[in-house]
Amino acid sequence: MKRIVKTGIAAGCAVELFMSAYLFLYAFYREKIYLLGRKKKDEASEDWNTFLRKSKEGEEWMKTKETESISILSEEGLRLTATMLWAPRQTGKTVIAVHGYRGNGVRDFAGSAAFYHEMGFNLLMIDNRAHGKSEGKWIGFGWKEKNDIQRWCEYVSDRFQNEAQIALVGVSMGAASVMMAAGEALPSQVKCIVEDCGYSSVWDQFFYLYSNYSKFPKYLTLCMTSGMNKLINGFTFKEGSSIHQLKKNKRPVLFIHGGADDFVPTKMVYDVFSATKGEKRLLIVEGAGHALSVVKDPEKYYGSIKKFLCDFI
Repeated sequence: MKRIVKTGIAAGCAVELFMSAYLFLYAFYREKIYLLGRKKKDEASEDWNTFLRKSKEGEEWMKTKETESISILSEEGLRLTATMLWAPRQTGKTVIAVHGYRGNGVRDFAGSAAFYHEMGFNLLMIDNRAHGKSEGKWIGFGWKEKNDIQRWCEYVSDRFQNEAQIALVGVSMGAASVMMAAGEALPSQVKCIVEDCGYSSVWDQFFYLYSNYSKFPKYLTLCMTSGMNKLINGFTFKEGSSIHQLKKNKRPVLFIHGGADDFVPTKMVYDVFSATKGEKRLLIVEGAGHALSVVKDPEKYYGSIKKFLCDFI
């Protein structure tokens, strides 16, 4: 009997270790890994198809405008890349746009490029580490990216000197990234922040998703996965907290979230909204899914961002 019990315990531990390692590689490794082959995607929503169409149209529109490819180095020496869409007239007013998980700067912001261009902003669409044309093997879920954003802010500040006025705009993981960056010593030229559907912490996001998509014991698996991430990526899931970082922030923040977001649940926006110490505004777009407020109600979405940026830049 004891042998059977020991064998069962050993088998259970092996399964937990395997699941934790697989979850870590699946979520954090640049090249997506599938256990039993790629699953067939569900039919995309009408809003998501609209977003992709507007993104393609935006990319074509950008070809008629002045752009520049830019690169800098992260603190670890990774080459990070970005595309700058220059404003119609010379200015230091610049939006640093931070994309979502497994996206890239141009895909996630090309559809909004004309909006910022018409407002007279330069638009710096960055590729996060381990995304797009930037180097890196491991995704940082905002915690590592916050340091890269600081580097990009310093680049813009140095390039435009006293003329620089910076707004950070992030979507999904990019939104969590700019919220986490808000707690760092950013240049004084950073005037305000717009976050669209960011999560409250890496732990909260993984716990929510793993609870919905897996029947395995979530707490132990996530603790083990978090430990693996600490060894390889340098931080635990609970360290990667937007809430903790926003408690140190004094800059104005516009919080945007879809009322029908079932990927980063809408309730998280109230937690981050309560945490920040600076001036704050909140926009809930009813019926909008994850990162789709921009197409569900573009008039309200862009109107809120325009007023916010005009008030602080």
